[in-house]
Formats: sequence, C-alpha cells, structure tokens
Amino acid sequence: MVKYIKNWLVLSFIFFIAFQCQNKNTDQKKSTGFHPSLPAGSELVTVQNGTLELISLNSLPVNPNLIQATGSVSGAVYYDFVPVVGNSVAFTSYLNYSGKILKPVRRARVILFNQNDQLLSETLTNDSGSFLFNNITGNNLYIIVLAASQSSLYASDMISPDFCNGASWDISVRDNIFTNSVYSIKYYGVEVNQSITINIPLNGADDTIIGRISAPFAILDTALSEVELICQGNSALVYPRVEIRWSTYNSPSTNYDPLTGQIVTSHYMKTNGTPVVYLLGHKNVDIDEFDSHVVAHEFAHYMEDNLFRKDSIGGMHQLDDSLFSTVAFSEGYSNAIAAMVLNDPVYKDTSGVNEASGFSLPIQIIFSNSNLYSNYSELSTQYLLWHLYENRDAVLNSGLFDKIYNILTQFKNISALTTLQTFAALYKEANGGFSENFSVLWGDIRNDYNSLCTGTCNNVSDIKDLYDSDNDNGIFYANSANPLHYPPLSGTQKTSEFWSMYKLLVPGNVYSSGHEQIDPGSFVVNNQGFGSHHIYPYNKNGSNRVYLLKGDGLSHTISVAGVNFFCNTDILDMEVLHNGLLISEDIGATGCPVLSISTQAGSDYIIIIYLSVAAPISNLNSVFNYSVSIN
Repeated sequence: MVKYIKNWLVLSFIFFIAFQCQNKNTDQKKSTGFHPSLPAGSELVTVQNGTLELISLNSLPVNPNLIQATGSVSGAVYYDFVPVVGNSVAFTSYLNYSGKILKPVRRARVILFNQNDQLLSETLTNDSGSFLFNNITGNNLYIIVLAASQSSLYASDMISPDFCNGASWDISVRDNIFTNSVYSIKYYGVEVNQSITINIPLNGADDTIIGRISAPFAILDTALSEVELICQGNSALVYPRVEIRWSTYNSPSTNYDPLTGQIVTSHYMKTNGTPVVYLLGHKNVDIDEFDSHVVAHEFAHYMEDNLFRKDSIGGMHQLDDSLFSTVAFSEGYSNAIAAMVLNDPVYKDTSGVNEASGFSLPIQIIFSNSNLYSNYSELSTQYLLWHLYENRDAVLNSGLFDKIYNILTQFKNISALTTLQTFAALYKEANGGFSENFSVLWGDIRNDYNSLCTGTCNNVSDIKDLYDSDNDNGIFYANSANPLHYPPLSGTQKTSEFWSMYKLLVPGNVYSSGHEQIDPGSFVVNNQGFGSHHIYPYNKNGSNRVYLLKGDGLSHTISVAGVNFFCNTDILDMEVLHNGLLISEDIGATGCPVLSISTQAGSDYIIIIYLSVAAPISNLNSVFNYSVSIN
C-alpha cells in the first residue's frame, strides 16, 4: 500500500536540533521576532486541508490494537523545484513558478523512529530519491528527512551521475536565524511492510518557511551535484564538513548580522573554523535557493578554499571591473564551476517582485568590448575554464572536469598567487598548447601566448612562466591597437609597468615607476564601506601591487616611501607570502609600511603593497605614487 501526503499528519517542518552535527556556537542564539513561540512539545504542521495548526507531539493518536509487525519500510522522497528561465540575448531571467517540477531528494539522511521517539535506523536516499529500511519491528512509526547528507566512503548506487565511489562528505542546510538548526520534514503514520511517497511542497505565493520548505532540499541537491563534478577528478575525496545557512529572512543589507538575516549578499566564509555558505532568501527582494548557478558559485568557493587554494581577498565586484588578479580568478572560476555543475553556460540570478527581474550572463561568448578581457577580468577566467571543460568531449554543453581538477590541486604547492596566469601556465605545461584548443582560447581573452613561457613559447621545449616574467601581457595590454583602459569602461590608458602582474625586486635597488602607484580607479567607497560594486576599491587591480623576491638565504628589509603623499596617514599596507601563507605584514597606522624578512635560498616570496582599508575615504579619488626599496 502506498501512502501519500493526504495520510495522517503529513509533511511537518521542524528545526531538528537533536541531530545537529555539532554543538551550537555561542553566537548562534534564537533571534526574537522571527519565529512563533510554540508550546513545549509542539510544532507547526501542514494538515490535509492545507491550513496551519499547532499539534502536540505527545498527543498523536495511537492504535493500541495494532500488533508489532516486523518487516521493511520503503519509499521515495521528492521536492518541488522551480526552474529559472533565462534570456541570454536580453540578459534577463525569472523564476517560472507555474513550471515547477518534482525532483528526487538525493542522498539525504532519512531517520526512522518508533512511536516512543526511539531511533530505529538511518539511511540515505539514493539518486532516484528512494530509501529502504529492513528488519524493522513496530507500528505508528514516523520518518524524518533531513536537508543534510553525510557519507563515509560512499558506495555507488549505479545511478548516473556516479563519480563519487569512495568519497566522504558532510553537508547540511541550516537556519541561521533559529539556532542554526538543520531543516527537515516529518512524515507520520508509517507502518511496517508499506511503501510511502513523500512530496515536499512549495507554495510560491507563501513567504513563510512552511510554504517554502522545499527550498533547503533544492539547495542540498545543487551542492551534491557539485560534489559529483569534483569527483570526476578524484572519486575518493574527503570533503571537509560544510554548513549552508539559508533563511527566509536572509536579505541584502548594508550591515552584517547573520543572526537577524542581514548577510549583505550570498557568500562563502569560515566561521570559527567551519566552512559556511550563506544564501539569500528574502522573497520579492532576492532569493537564491532555486538560482542554482548562485548556489553552485558560492559552493565553488568552499571547494576552492578547502580542496585547492584560495588567495582571493573577496569583496564586491562586477563583470566590468579590473580586479586584483586573485579575485578575478576566484570569481571567474566559481562562475565556470557553476556552469559545469549544471551543464549550462548561461549564468542566471533572479531577484525582484516574484523573482521576475533577474539577469542572465552567457559565459561561453566573447563580448565585443575587448577592454573587458585581461588577466584581471573574471570574464576571461570563466570563458577559458568553461571551454577547457566543454572541449573535453564532443557534446554541446557537456564536458569533463578531470584536467581542470589536476591543475587546481597543484595550487597548494606553488609560490605564485592563484591567478589566471598561474592556472594557464600549469595547464599548458601539463597538456600542451593545442589540447582543448587552449592556445586559441588564451588569445580570445586578450592574452599573449608567450606570457606562459620563459622567453618565447615554441611548443617543444617550453619552460612555464607562472609570473609572466617578461611582462608580455603588460606590454600587449598597453601597446596593442586597442590599449587596455583602467577602469575598463571609463578609465584611461596605463603603462605596461602598471599592467605588470609581478615586479622582480633585487636587493640594493629602489623602484619608482608606473608599477609603483596605487590607483583606486574611481571605485570610491561610501561611508559604511558597502554599497554598489563600483564603490568598493580595495579588491581592484590598481589597489594591489605585487612583487617577487627570490630568496637567497639572507634577511632583507623592504621599505615603502610616499612620493605624492605623507606617511602620517594610513594609506598603504604590506604583506609577504610564501607558498600562499602569510609570513609577515605591516598594517600599522603609518602609510609607509616597512617589513624585514629572512629568506630561504631557492624559495620565492610574494610581496603585496595595497590600499589600506583604513585609508581616509576623502583621499580615495587620488592616485598614490610611492617608491619601494629593498636592502
């Protein structure tokens, strides 16, 4: 016999605290004014007629005449999913609520309890949403399905996609407003030797969690699809535990307070050492649970930070920015990963009333304005990575991730920053210039092929150049028929020195050229330090100047002096990295930082001189020229 939602007390949304994977942090407290105060032992439930009632868990009817049966309990779980409709010509998108579909709840934790709240068994749904419990005794059972997936040495269920045989992960979707609890549903009235079907519903007009309880399961599904993509590179990966925090109160904001839903925007971060993805959920403003590209983009930052290496300083950005090279790579990488996860190269993000005012971005094309492309552009990164993926097979909007994965894993062991230049030099060395049409793609995004090699590339005896030591790209950006501007759409031409990705420091010298300038590029910040992307200067290319020091086994002092500004104001800061790790920094009140470091012979050190976040806002329309000396 099959039981459907009209059975007994049906789908019940709960905050299932008892099965949290960790204790609550001290900063995870219930916020007042967001959730109803429920009597002890009660919860909100959806009953057959669709109304909301308070039901006591302790007063559920029990039939005392039922014999304790022994057998199996089986079933399947599905959730309502709302597709995004995008127009890559008009660059628009919207959520198509009238076209919602049922999708299987894959690899979710399913827990079976008896009427006395004793845990009988736990399993995962398979990739068709089905589950099975064997050797069960009892009656009046109930099931909890968590918006969480946890597996150790995952065993293949032979349902495609199926690359993760042997992998381990722990992913949960949680409510950052209400004690960081895992989202879940309950299904009552389960009997032994019966098969049940659980459909987790969505009411697109309902702004409460009851109407939107399918949302956490949609988020989990996208995250698991990304796990499958990464497993193409290594089927037995161990993924660090991650929490995805979503709430119907998560809103775009100026201030940052996740406990009240003020999360600024969807983003990835670490909280007390735990990887966390925050997602927007404010209906008629901006919700991201069905914007699968957005979910996959933020989850890609989690992958980057925990499986590969992430040097990006983050911050607000948009497509026509000239970004710090690490930021450009990180954001373009995440857009490309999202496209690979969904096999859809048109990135879509909905917003507005009824989620009908979103945008679409085709990442697989080159726009006509060549000023948008360089090593400092996320457009360049996403274009290159998508096509390297898609060109791995002969099917449109399909591909293989293995080669990209192999390059990303090398990031952990290199001295250079995680940039498009670094990725491309490693990719060419590993696969050759003609693999996946690589050399043509590199030219498409306005880069000089010779920048990837020491000297000139000949495709025979090339030596990779992670740093573009000859500044081939900088010369090309400055001197081509259509020189690159900074900022790209409204700025002026810059010298090849300005566009140099790294400048070599040789002890005993003083440097003062076009590279030694901090140019916020009119990306002026507002009083709170937040706002539109174009008023956030700190992660832009001109606000971060990078140098290379070859270790010689000696100690050296690096000093910055102002040329057109005084050092009594905190304008510039400096840091030194070794293989991606911070080994020294000067973020003091002086605007002219000084650092002394001991070097190891044969090691490379990266020095970054950058615009201080403490720099007075009134000064940020200026270009700060400086000199740097090393002794």
